[in-house]
Amino acid sequence: MIRSVVILVIGVVAVLAWQRYGVRRDEGLASGNGRIEATETDVSAKSAGRIKEILVREGDFVKAGQMVALMDTDVLEAQLREAEAKLQQAQSDTATARSQLLQRESEKVAAMAIVRQREAEFGVAKKRLARSSTLAAEGATSQQEEIFGFLGSNGCGKTTTMKTLTGLLPASEGEARLFGRPVDPKDIETRRRVGYMTQSFSLYSELTVRQSLVLHARLFRMPEARISARVDEMARRFGLGEVMESLPAALPLAVAMIHGPEMLILDEPTSGVDPVARDAFWQIMVDLARKDKVTIFISTHFMNEAERCDRISLMHAGRVLVSDAPAALIEKRGVTTLEEAFIRYLEEASDERMEGVTTDPGEATAMPAGKSSPAGAARSGFFSLRRGSPVTIGAWIDGAMPTRAETVRGYVQGMHAHWLANLARQTLGSAATAGAATIETRFRYNPDVKSLPAMLTALAVVREKELGSIVNFYVTPATRLEFLLGKQIPYVLLAWLNFLLLTALAVFVFRLPIKGSFFALAAAAGLYVIAATALGLVISAFMRSQIAALFGTTLLTLLPAVQFSGMNDPVSSLEGAGAVIGRIYPTTHFLTVARGTFSKGLGFGDLSASFIPLLLAVPILIGLGAILLRKQES
Repeated sequence: MIRSVVILVIGVVAVLAWQRYGVRRDEGLASGNGRIEATETDVSAKSAGRIKEILVREGDFVKAGQMVALMDTDVLEAQLREAEAKLQQAQSDTATARSQLLQRESEKVAAMAIVRQREAEFGVAKKRLARSSTLAAEGATSQQEEIFGFLGSNGCGKTTTMKTLTGLLPASEGEARLFGRPVDPKDIETRRRVGYMTQSFSLYSELTVRQSLVLHARLFRMPEARISARVDEMARRFGLGEVMESLPAALPLAVAMIHGPEMLILDEPTSGVDPVARDAFWQIMVDLARKDKVTIFISTHFMNEAERCDRISLMHAGRVLVSDAPAALIEKRGVTTLEEAFIRYLEEASDERMEGVTTDPGEATAMPAGKSSPAGAARSGFFSLRRGSPVTIGAWIDGAMPTRAETVRGYVQGMHAHWLANLARQTLGSAATAGAATIETRFRYNPDVKSLPAMLTALAVVREKELGSIVNFYVTPATRLEFLLGKQIPYVLLAWLNFLLLTALAVFVFRLPIKGSFFALAAAAGLYVIAATALGLVISAFMRSQIAALFGTTLLTLLPAVQFSGMNDPVSSLEGAGAVIGRIYPTTHFLTVARGTFSKGLGFGDLSASFIPLLLAVPILIGLGAILLRKQES
């Protein structure tokens, strides 16, 4: 009973307390005398209201009687709509920014992938290259938009590495890669993406600056519509005129850049250039790397040039010692200059090479030769000439300019004859060299070889080899057949013009009429000069100097034509190898056509048997010349 009364009293007290201190809601108006505690509040009302006290955790108290908000429904709805619009705009801006951020991230990832790909693509990772069994370009890689330098002394392998990258030299072991592909001299697409400037870059002196640029633009197969604008751009950018004196290295660089390559390979481009021109040249290269996004490989032996590179490889005795940024190389060796760092690396490499070196005991005890000791001088044969013993003296003359070489040879022979005359005069007296008269043989008719079609084409190719301009062909997308046809066609036209002049001379001067078909004779002459010039192209593949090409072509063309082609003796009377040469040599069949048209009144139908060998000789000789012409240096 008592428990029930207590519960009832407590209930009444609770109801009274609720009525006094509780919250009463009337048309959206909230009021109360208690305390509201919340971490977040959301208060809304249809009419103005007043909140006496609000406590927000981790915040400040709102004092009793302080106006918190005076809210009107229309204003509130407008504010809500404005807030919603701003929220939507902010969300849209956030989405756009997030999209741009994702796009930038994807571009960054793609760029990093390209850089990693470029690092792999430009790698040269193998050891023995042609003509240098010790060359090792291990880990030599370059990134996009980078100037990568090879620094080393003369003969350390810089040029060999450059030529291996371009495919001019084949690698005897391993491989070199460009743009993710193994270097292949037959890969035309890769050649279009590379510009190469050799150490001894040679251009045709007969061409102007504009003509040289147009020629190389066509060699790289640029569209004709773009060539003129590109040539003007190169001339303006590199400051070129018809005569270039202030910056001699600019024209070869413009030629290497005419087709807009992605990578430039420059082999000591500033050798022999004055310091002012060298600085201007480097400014051009920096602009190419930074603005045009061109990757540049450059070899040099100047320390100040190496310091301008983004990264360099130090080379010595055919080996890459280290590859890094110049500042990093200096820091690794704890020195102040790149030259000191290079010397440290050279000393380390020399110490490694000297560990396994031994001396031959015979070399230590051998007597020195030459003028260092009397016994050595006597043993080496220095006194043979003074004693009057028979000796052989050799003189080697550069035959790049045949006329000049002949003049120099005459000077040498004159010096030798003068010395012999002086020696005879000293030994036998003045009577030994004096004579009342000298006898000289004078021919009534002096035969001379002015020009042969085969000789002209052979000299045209060999001259390119001697001057070094054939390297420009090696690094272009031009095929071997295109190169040979370009050399052959002018001489074919010239030789056929000579045929017309000789025919006119025979008919109108010597009164020798053509009894047969002139068109048959002209067609046979056309085939014959094509075959003859193609034979010169074949011979040029085996010749390295113009003197050798002159003598070789003369022997290989005149001797078979005179001795085995029926000019003196009928081919039917020959035996053995002579008969074989006579039957297959083109001159034999052209002589048959010439005799038939001039003397026997024959035409195409009667001479068809002689046209067939001429028709076969043309593609065979041209194809053989294209096969034998190297697209790489040996």
